Amino acid sequence: MLNHEQLLKLIRDKLDHPATPRELLQRLKLPRQERPTFKKLLADLVESGALVQSIAAHEGPVASLTFPDEAVLASSGADGSVRAWDARTARLIAALAERRGWTAALTPLDGRRLLVAWSDGQVDTLAVPRIT
Repeated sequence: MLNHEQLLKLIRDKLDHPATPRELLQRLKLPRQERPTFKKLLADLVESGALVQSIAAHEGPVASLTFPDEAVLASSGADGSVRAWDARTARLIAALAERRGWTAALTPLDGRRLLVAWSDGQVDTLAVPRIT
């Protein structure tokens, strides 16, 4: 049975980038009986900050976050920007929109588009770039 330290070492040894829980399960090749323990340990590690990665996403507060698909994290901020990030590496993929005001809502539509509601009442659809 794994403990926190063993799981953290496994993750750091096997991966050179942040990963989804599904990718971790695939890469670590844990036996089926270990998976419930893995999920609990993973949640504990994230909660403790041991697996948390931070990025300076916006000038000011972040208003909304969403995953249009497993590979992309979209963020919107009080600075009036909407940005797409590689969810595995935390690198900026694209600045999707810049305008005055802030975003009231950010919602994924179909994995390739975002619906953005702005503080001025405008609603836009933005294309999300694919990660290759």
